[in-house]
Amino acid sequence: MHSPFRQLVQRRSYAISRFPTRQAGPSRSRNKPPLNHLRKPPPDSGPHEDFPSTDKSQLWHTTSQRPPTDNPGDGLRKLLLGNNTLIVERQIEMLNIFVGFEQSNKYSISNEHGVPLGYIAEEPKGFLGTVARQAFATHRPFRAVIMDLEGSPVLWVRRPFAWINSRMYVQRLKEHSDYSPEDEPILDTFGEIQQIWHPWRRKYDIYLRERGRRILSTTSEPQPEPEISRFSQFAQVDMPFLSWHFRLHDEKGEEIAFISRAFRGFGREIFTDTGQYSITFGPGPKEVQNGNEAPGSTHLIRDLALDERAFRASPLTSAASILILVATDVDALCAARMISNLFNQDDVIHRIIPVPGFPEFETARADILSNDELHTLILLNLGGMADLASDKWFGNDNPRLSIHVIDSMRPIHLGNYFMADYVTVWDDGEADKEHLQSLGKSFEVVTFEPDYVSDDEDDDDTDPVSATEDEAEDDNDNEYGDRDVASGKRRSIGHGDSKPVKRRRTSRDRPKRMTRDEYERHQDRVAKYYMQGSFHGQSAAGTVYILATVLERVDNDLLWYAILGLTYQYTTSRISRDSYTTFQAIYNDEVSRLNPTPTASALTSLKPNDTSIRASDELRFMLFRHWTLYDAMYHSSYVASKLGIWQERGRKRLTGLLAKMGFSIPQTQQPYAHMDMDLKNDLLQRLSDVAPEYGLVELSYPSFIRSYGYRSQPLSAADAVEGISSLMDVASGVKIEVEIEGARNGGEWFGGGRVWEAKSGREVAKNKTEGEKAKQQPPGPTANALAPEDDAEESRPRENHWWIKNFWIAYDALDDIGPLREALNLAMSLHRAIIRQGTSIIDKQDIKTMRNYRVVILSQGPDLPLFAHPSVLARLALWLVDALRDRLPSGGTAGTRTQRKGLPFVVACLNETTDTYMVVGVMASWNFGDVRRNDFGAAFIGATQRCNTQTQHTSFDASVLEIPQKDLKIFLDALCDGPDDL
Repeated sequence: MHSPFRQLVQRRSYAISRFPTRQAGPSRSRNKPPLNHLRKPPPDSGPHEDFPSTDKSQLWHTTSQRPPTDNPGDGLRKLLLGNNTLIVERQIEMLNIFVGFEQSNKYSISNEHGVPLGYIAEEPKGFLGTVARQAFATHRPFRAVIMDLEGSPVLWVRRPFAWINSRMYVQRLKEHSDYSPEDEPILDTFGEIQQIWHPWRRKYDIYLRERGRRILSTTSEPQPEPEISRFSQFAQVDMPFLSWHFRLHDEKGEEIAFISRAFRGFGREIFTDTGQYSITFGPGPKEVQNGNEAPGSTHLIRDLALDERAFRASPLTSAASILILVATDVDALCAARMISNLFNQDDVIHRIIPVPGFPEFETARADILSNDELHTLILLNLGGMADLASDKWFGNDNPRLSIHVIDSMRPIHLGNYFMADYVTVWDDGEADKEHLQSLGKSFEVVTFEPDYVSDDEDDDDTDPVSATEDEAEDDNDNEYGDRDVASGKRRSIGHGDSKPVKRRRTSRDRPKRMTRDEYERHQDRVAKYYMQGSFHGQSAAGTVYILATVLERVDNDLLWYAILGLTYQYTTSRISRDSYTTFQAIYNDEVSRLNPTPTASALTSLKPNDTSIRASDELRFMLFRHWTLYDAMYHSSYVASKLGIWQERGRKRLTGLLAKMGFSIPQTQQPYAHMDMDLKNDLLQRLSDVAPEYGLVELSYPSFIRSYGYRSQPLSAADAVEGISSLMDVASGVKIEVEIEGARNGGEWFGGGRVWEAKSGREVAKNKTEGEKAKQQPPGPTANALAPEDDAEESRPRENHWWIKNFWIAYDALDDIGPLREALNLAMSLHRAIIRQGTSIIDKQDIKTMRNYRVVILSQGPDLPLFAHPSVLARLALWLVDALRDRLPSGGTAGTRTQRKGLPFVVACLNETTDTYMVVGVMASWNFGDVRRNDFGAAFIGATQRCNTQTQHTSFDASVLEIPQKDLKIFLDALCDGPDDL
């Protein structure tokens, strides 16, 4: 029986490629197969020009009149990758039957059940082409188009003229997003089949273009002959001369595909060239001897189909050799979507698994270590702070596994830099190489040099031979440090793909003995690195975007995901305003490069399918384009900080501000989309004139907005982040009521509230048109798929799977504006709950000011299940920090007020289901837009040790932990008695 966790992951597998031996991905070079030690030989140059390539494609003109699919890429996946077996049958031509006249080939494509899937048609070339066809027969050049059922071309097959050894090139559209049936397509040559001459065998070598510069051409221009060095062999065919079955073997000799021609009767075989071919993706039938039958008798057995093998195998040991573990935050989600898009372009099979915290990471680790087929593990916003090379995780020596860490959390564990060759850390390249080299030396000393001599020990006792070896070892250490930092363990995008060199201790290495002071200096240096507090570097989505830039595969979708990752970091106070401004300027240049300046207004869509991105100024009002202006300002932490909206006096000041700007109360209470255009156009100017009088001097910041054509109004990056973040946090697992349009000021007659009900990928697909269905990713898990009653494990309760469902709902909403806009209502309800709870805390004076922090304990109320979520609890803590930054009690010295202003917050919420408290620690910066490093990770560990209680870090953030309800008081006392360094 499979666990619900495994079945859930299984349904989310991406079987995009039928060739699992292909290895491609970030920072991983493709292993060259040993089929041919040299590259493929130069193609034979025939005496005839490839004249079909120089003529205008008439078939393209014909098929362009048919209604195309929304995305030819989806048609390609449906046609070639959605079935385990394809049946290709050539149609009978009457002239070919009666007079042997060779006509243009036409084929139909169906699955093994006879369901039509598409067509193959050879392009007609007029009278001269017909004459050449009769004269040269199988030596002739031709080009054929593979189409889906709607008649949209998805692939082109081209064969130049050849006397003996023929070649075929396979082409596809350069970009599916650029597809337009009215224009001439730009084709990308990505594959080749080459016949190898042999007197009595049929031999073919099959090549794929290695990633690099594309081989592009249009259908009307002379087709290029690709350079030899751009292709590498991945399969071969070697069968007898009269064979009707062809088996494709990879470099290991394993069968990866099977092609068989069916016998259709003597009449067809003798008088026509028609045939029926069966293409099986995977091993074909095998001839085995039955022990119960006479010797020599054989029968055929069928291997499991691809979907059958995926169903019967473990989700971590089937189908995919590349596994992506993703933390449950918006940045990691966007990075996962970007990597998935890059893998899909290469047809690389992979699997994505959401991991909310260390307990689930440990569960996944056990399955990973037991999976012999897994060769690449990618960790997004997780694993950086864990010693992955330790025995607790994956061990110091793991030759079959390659781990790539893309984590924005800092600091990264030094063991990931220096302990194992198979762990590669991708960062932004901003770390000081010399400092990292020094840390590597100290880390090596602390790890491998436990022995030292006392300060008063005679140095003459040291063996001179050992001293010489130690000096040489020091030189090697310096060389090691230089190599390691420069080449690779801490890999920076664009620094090359040289293999990192790691140094390991062997039994022949003589430990270097040092004085106690030297040893303690190394200890202090390592301890200082770990105790510096947690902070965030470049977003994981930004790192993946740089990778896509190096690969020359950037597009608007990848750029938008990178912008969302950056915006999420800024709106959740993970990076400072200065850091955000730096990255925003870089993305602004990318937006200008990929999106030409529109001629019309920047706030209107130019075309029905316009998905452009434009720079814009974003107000610090919560979802103001989708809310009322009053509510947007009321739920803004920045406005709350300056006006004190939790008090009646603060709310009157907000009303007075709007009145002074010239907005009446009814205008501020109606949705922003329904406001007068004059008021919306003058909003920024009126705010600039009046808001400074109320201390609101930083009301906007540079951001971006994206159009969605006629499907929706443009959506800003901040609004998209709020919607996606709300889906990941509370799309399911907690009951929350959302307000529907018409409820305000109207009562039930005009509208009302309703309980939010999340729609999974399958439920959303039911409400879409057929054209929209074709554009969807494989559907995410539904509630029933999360934990079937028959297969549920006792160790993994059914209710604990809400975060998996939320992840896939948010994942699907990234490129679907419909669910994303619906999620904005959920974000509004979430912010109402935060403001409601925060206002109640301040009004009831539930904030206790201790010596070095402020503490808030939530033990009752209707929203306890909501704030038991660590992300929502962190939002409440951040709102309290912003709201109280400038609202300190009067009196005392300036130094005392500044000290109070910077006191961190500790917020604890009772989880009545588990009888535990979720505790979140948030640092308080002195100025809006600044970010301090979070020291709560070390403080929580110290308090846990002093009070001798059991705590659990349920997320990858060290400032979040779960503690039993009975131990909360002693834990807070121990935290208060700790060192005063926060």
